[in-house]
Amino acid sequence: MECPDIDNLKFSQISLEAIEEIRQKRELGDLLIKTIGYGTWANIFVGNGMMEMTISLNSTDFEGMAKTMAKIPAITRSVIQRIADMTYLNVSDYKEKQFWSAISSGCFGY
Repeated sequence: MECPDIDNLKFSQISLEAIEEIRQKRELGDLLIKTIGYGTWANIFVGNGMMEMTISLNSTDFEGMAKTMAKIPAITRSVIQRIADMTYLNVSDYKEKQFWSAISSGCFGY
């Protein structure tokens, strides 16, 4: 889909609330990725001696961690698409509908 140029778009309260919810979901997804990475790092290095660190490195599932971290952006996109679809159904202005349809289709870089 080609992303539209929408001039003079004024958001309703419903759209403003949806935009805030999307912002929060994106931040939460970013935080989750960081938390998984930091948690794994802490599990390996913090408070462990050399022997415990060797055991932690051997028992850490880096492949599983990487797969989990890779899924988070797709989950976030899916949540954003659901928010956009629901908002599209709840606004009446044509330009807002056009905007939410574009968001749902992947425009605007989420």
